[in-house]
Amino acid sequence: MLALLDKEGLIEQEKKHADAPEPGYLSREPLMFPVERPVRLQNLARADEDFLLAVGYATQRGYANSHPFAGEIRYGEVAVELELEELGFAVEIGDIDITECQMINQFAGSGDVPPTFTQGYGIAFGHSERKTMAAALVDRALRAQELGETIS
Repeated sequence: MLALLDKEGLIEQEKKHADAPEPGYLSREPLMFPVERPVRLQNLARADEDFLLAVGYATQRGYANSHPFAGEIRYGEVAVELELEELGFAVEIGDIDITECQMINQFAGSGDVPPTFTQGYGIAFGHSERKTMAAALVDRALRAQELGETIS
């Protein structure tokens, strides 16, 4: 689905800027608000599923202007690697199961950006479709200011 939207130029392009700082590590530094999106995504991955469901539902039915659809929901196994400075390379120490979701939202555009679809992203350990969908809803809702949308 996302590949089709991308091919037609209908979905936002997420680009890393050359001057962008390295993302913070939530497990090494305390959470200090406001946070950048990479740290926010780390926090959403660790959040309680029921809380995310409640907040995600509120973004659709009450306190936001969000009416998304699931663009991609993927489940798979990824390798966990540990970079050992003494050896100078990464060592695979195991595998974990993860689920990730990309939610697609309408975006009317702004003075700088044409109308496209925007994305929210969620990731979680194991079979966690509901949690990743809720996290993606919350991620997209928290991007409203970045996208120049009215916050009410």
